[in-house]
This record gives sequence, C-alpha cells and structure tokens, in this order.
Amino acid sequence: MRTNHHLSKSLLVLAITTAFPTTLFAQDDDAASRIKSLELKVQQLIDQRAEQDKQIDVLTKELVGISNQVSQSKIVKSEEKGSSKGNPVYANFKEGIKFEDGTGNWNLQFNGRVEADYRAFSGDDGNPDTWSIRRARFNTQLGLFQNYLMRLEIDHSAASTRLVNAYVEANWWPQAKFRVGQFKTFKSLENSTTDTYSDFLERSLAYNTYGDDIYERGAMVYGTPFKGSTYAFAVTNGTGQGNDEALGTNQSKDGKDVTLRATINPAQWAGWSQSVTHLGGWYNHGIQATASASASQTEARGVNFFAPATFTGDSVERTRYGIETALAHGPVKLQGEYDVSNYEGTSAATTGTGASAARAYDKDIKAWYAEAMWLVTGENYADSYKDGQFGRILPKSNFELNKNGWGALELGLRYSKFDASDFAVDSNGVCSNATTVRNLGDGTITPVGTCSGGTFKNAGGIVLGSNEADAWTLGAKWILNPYIRIMMNYVHTKFDTDINVNGKLSDKEDALTMRAQLDF
Repeated sequence: MRTNHHLSKSLLVLAITTAFPTTLFAQDDDAASRIKSLELKVQQLIDQRAEQDKQIDVLTKELVGISNQVSQSKIVKSEEKGSSKGNPVYANFKEGIKFEDGTGNWNLQFNGRVEADYRAFSGDDGNPDTWSIRRARFNTQLGLFQNYLMRLEIDHSAASTRLVNAYVEANWWPQAKFRVGQFKTFKSLENSTTDTYSDFLERSLAYNTYGDDIYERGAMVYGTPFKGSTYAFAVTNGTGQGNDEALGTNQSKDGKDVTLRATINPAQWAGWSQSVTHLGGWYNHGIQATASASASQTEARGVNFFAPATFTGDSVERTRYGIETALAHGPVKLQGEYDVSNYEGTSAATTGTGASAARAYDKDIKAWYAEAMWLVTGENYADSYKDGQFGRILPKSNFELNKNGWGALELGLRYSKFDASDFAVDSNGVCSNATTVRNLGDGTITPVGTCSGGTFKNAGGIVLGSNEADAWTLGAKWILNPYIRIMMNYVHTKFDTDINVNGKLSDKEDALTMRAQLDF
C-alpha cells in the first residue's frame, strides 16, 4: 500500500512538472516546497478516504445485524402463533377474497353479491312499481388439503334469512367429485348457470317448470369424464330448499328424487377456441307424498298467472326432463331449451254434494325459449364457457373515468312459451253460465249438475287464471368491469285468457326492469 501511495505522489509531481516546466525550472526551491505541500494534501485525502471506508464497513455490519434481529423476531412471533410454524399467509382477489397458506393445506374464500332492482309496470291498476333487493348473498368457502371443500351461503334478501348452499365436497378426481348437503341440482343450462352471469335479469318462462326444488338436500357426484363433456348425478329428498323429507299420511313409497344431466361441447374436441357447440339434456324423477306444479310468475316478476291445485290421493309420480343447446362464435350466441314436467297419479275421492270418485291423472307442463345474444364490444362467449355452463364476461377494457375504457355492452332478445293446458284452474268456481263447478284437487274441474262450458270464474265473476302464456324480452347489459353490471329489460307477456290483476281483468303485462349488480 505504501508503494502505491509513493507512486501516486510521483505521478502527481510529474504531471505538475509537465504542465508548468518553465516556472518550475525557474524557481526550483519554490517548486519543491509546493510539491511537498501537495504530497501532504494528497496523503491527507487518502487517509480520510481510508477512515471513511472503515466507518462504512462498521455501519454495514451494524445494519446487517439489526436486519437479522428483526427477521429472527418475526420468525419467533410467527412460531408463537401456533401450528403455521412461521409459514406466511397469502391473499389475493380472484372470484372472491381468498386467503391461503401457499402449501395447499388450506384456503379460505369469501364471496358475495348484491342485486338491486327496479320494476315498473304499465297501467295504474297493475302491479306496483317497486324497488327491491333481488339477492343479497354472502358465501364462505373453506378448502383443506387441496381435495376437500366446505361451502356455506346465506341469502339475506327475503323477509327472513335463507340457507342457499351448505355442503361438503371431496374432489379426488376431475372425473368424479362428491358433494353432500344442500346444493343446486343441475337441471338445464339456464338453471345451472348462476344468476350472477345470467343473460337477462330473470330466467325464461321455462324456469317455472322446475318446481320449487332448485336447491335440494342429498348427495351428488359430478365431473368431466373427458375433454368437452360434463355429467352430474344426484339423489335428493325432492322436497325443495331447506326441507328434509317428512312422513306423509298418504305416501305409499319413500321415493327420493333422482336427477341426471350430461353435456358435450364438440367445438372443444375440434379445437375451435372461438366457438361453443353446447348440447345437453337432463332428467329428473321422484315420488312425493303430495306435490303441486309450482305457481308460475312472469319474467318481470309481476303477476302469478298460473297456480294449480295441490294433487290429492296417493303418492304423486313426478317426471321432468329437457334438452338444451347453445351455439356461439366470437361475440354472437344462440341458445334455447325445451322442458317438460309430468305429474301422474290417482286423485282422492271427494265426499258431499257433487262428490266424485277417485280418478287417474297424467298431466304435462311444457315450456321452451329461444334467445339471441350479441356482445357489441367484441368479447368472445367461448372465453366464458367452462364445464357445461357460461360464466363471467371479461371486458376488453374496463370502464374508468377519464380513460378510454368503456367496459362491455351486450344486447339480447328472447322469446319464451309456457303451456299448462292439461291443467284447470285452482279453486271452486262457476262457469260463465253461472253453473257451480268443483275443483277435485288434481287439477280437474267437474260440474255440480251441468255446465255448458265457458271461462271458469270464481263466485265473484273474476277469472281464476291462465294456463298458457308467452313472453318477449329485450335486454341491454353494460358490464363496467368483470364484477359490476347494469342491466335493463323490457318484457311483454301475453296470456291466453284474461287474468285477475288487482281486481281487474287483463290479458297482458308490460314491464321495464332494471338492475345494478356487484359481486366479488
């Protein structure tokens, strides 16, 4: 090191001598003095730099020591908290708020949705215009060791809080996942697709054929046996949401409901990434102590235009089935379904005036719909399709103020038809010629004495209901981002006969419905 310092001094002296040769030769003594002075200053600078290097080295060691102490303290605190042994917890936001340990041992996910609706009906005598909370749900989901799942979902939108999903699941293989508890049984494409991603505010008139057992208690196995295919097989009570099966006084068999659904998507086999060619079908069969075709409401959630009587007599055999298809390419989708609900059994004999003997019945409710959808902003329906149903639409650019993003715009048109002409109206009444008639409880009406026919009315002369209806729905949807949607539908419903709406007769319903929806 000393040799280097001496060399540095010599080079400095040489540089000064070269730069000022005349002056130095003229004044040798003065130059020698200056060189001595410069050497001293250079030495001082070198010494100062060495001291600074020592100080920096000391400070660096102190900083490393403090950092190690902090890290060790964090580890100790993590170990003190329990079995996590200091493993970090990760959080992310995708299809909900999700926490996980990073090893697959556990994860905890929270989801929710709020759908705020406004419905306006034409005419002052019809249904009242109203604001409503269509759904307000909170979902908790716990996953354990990658293959096990528990889900609990509550709906707070009704007058009382309702249990929606409550089940445990084992996901050992993609081809066979096992679910036990209360869950949605898969009946048709429209039913299987969650309302969060629905094409319109409400499902079609065909949805009325499913009855009140959208959510059931039982067991199910489902999965994807091979690429582009799905299936689901469930055995349930058949008694509807939140209900166990109870002993019926007129129940001859303890019959559980059996539900099967299967779908294929040949476009996936062919590698058509921009297309969907969905084909599927479903079947449901069960025997109930008592049963009734569900009351049917318009797509605008206006009037209940069809309310059949509860079947009487011995056990009711209920069979429901349907076929479905969806063809999509790029931003265009065509979708349709045809569903049938059949009720078969023997009515109970009546007593008293106008009594009738027991009789067999075999009645159908048939319904179908067809729709066309267009993503005006060019998103691809195939991107949202997975495992036999359509999911979340991701806009090409999210809507943001002061930026160029406008979200996604979707337009749609749907026609649906409901036909329950096998059923008569639901209560005792009179024919239009004022002859008294009696409802036998199995959906048939027989005259007490004679009845020349005509429109069935109640004792006050009000028409009891309509067995057939069709509806046109025009929809517009603004998807601001993947989690926020604003929707507007115009719904025109036509009934085959006049129905009672607040004491007045009408053969149609016109409604404008709107929704603001946020889910996470």
